[in-house]
Amino acid sequence: MNKITIASAMILNTKNEILLVRKKNSTYFQLPGGKVNNNENHFETLKRELLEEIQLNIDESKCVFLGSHETEAVNEKNTRVCGNLFEVIDTNLDNIQIQNEIEEMAWINHSNYKNYKWAHLAKEFILPIWLKKQIK
Repeated sequence: MNKITIASAMILNTKNEILLVRKKNSTYFQLPGGKVNNNENHFETLKRELLEEIQLNIDESKCVFLGSHETEAVNEKNTRVCGNLFEVIDTNLDNIQIQNEIEEMAWINHSNYKNYKWAHLAKEFILPIWLKKQIK
């Protein structure tokens, strides 16, 4: 079995909606982010990927490491994904635009989140964290 390491982000807007993206030729919605390159640390990967995928430039002081989680990859057969997950906080989200391999983005809210097919990493690790943020 193959294994890939990624860095991804939980990005919330002022309405506490979470941003998910869907890659071309995929039915799953996932967190923005991507594969770690050879000499990158996890934040460097996250910064590069968010800029490439959604034109979001982040600062390390605005990111909180949430943890790591390993699960089955949804877009690559016979592959496990080890995700290093961050929350991006207090960032200007006005200019987000999908780029490159991203086909669609969606701001998911508490009433519609069950209508989307979540990638395993987001569903298993981030969804419970995000749902707890819904309860205030």
